[in-house]
Amino acid sequence: THTHTHTHTHQFLPALRFIKSHRGVKYSVSRFLEAALSEGDQTLFYTVFTFFEKRGELNDECAPYLRAFNTLFSAA
Repeated sequence: THTHTHTHTHQFLPALRFIKSHRGVKYSVSRFLEAALSEGDQTLFYTVFTFFEKRGELNDECAPYLRAFNTLFSAA
């Protein structure tokens, strides 16, 4: 499964770079988060989540992913 996840990681990161460098591109933050979470790669999910968090783009649709992020990464 590592190779499978690794392949998808290479698809996510260029997409995030594209979003960062092209203003006005329409995309769904919650779809990105859903896809990243479904990969089962915590590092990938963390990277995608914090990318959108830093941009101030988390919205109400992202609530389930905020809960997942807090569950995965909050210090117990």
